[in-house]
Amino acid sequence: MDLERAGLLQVQLAQNTKDGTYYLLLLLHHVVLDHQGAALVQNEVLKIIDDNSSVLSNPVPYRNYIANIRRLEKERDDHAFFTEMLSDVFQPTLPFGLGASQRRSSLSVHRVDISSALADSIREIGRRSNVSVATIFHAAWSLVVASSSNRKDIVFGTVLSGRLQAQSGSDSAVGLFINTLPLRVQLTDQTSIDWV
Repeated sequence: MDLERAGLLQVQLAQNTKDGTYYLLLLLHHVVLDHQGAALVQNEVLKIIDDNSSVLSNPVPYRNYIANIRRLEKERDDHAFFTEMLSDVFQPTLPFGLGASQRRSSLSVHRVDISSALADSIREIGRRSNVSVATIFHAAWSLVVASSSNRKDIVFGTVLSGRLQAQSGSDSAVGLFINTLPLRVQLTDQTSIDWV
């Protein structure tokens, strides 16, 4: 989905011509709904389809989350933290010498699925190292970005669930709960496990 065009949440209806079954497709971009929010919407749609709308829970206002975030902003200085962390970064980390003006249409995307055995191995490494699988993938992505940009001090964007900062009830709220944050990595000459 193109972030510059409206329609980041789309509903489509499809029919199986063989048996007449209808499917409701919910297409969304993660900046609109996170996984938990999408599951909440799906659950409510199913209740309405099954004529069980009377059992829908009372919505948790998204404004409660915003009020809590504003309260936290007064207690800590996130701006100062990121200013200090990035104070000596003067240029973006760009792979393969690409400039910021490089057109997206000239780039290609490749997808590789990993095997179940490799996925299990990654989870086991995470357990033994006492880190999340996300940390391992961030480390791996750091190596890719560093290699493709020919730099050892790199910055790239990552996402973090904002539900971690929310108050009670956020698990049943729908809204934009994803924070996009810069991640700075300074590669050193360590083993991969030590570095992770």
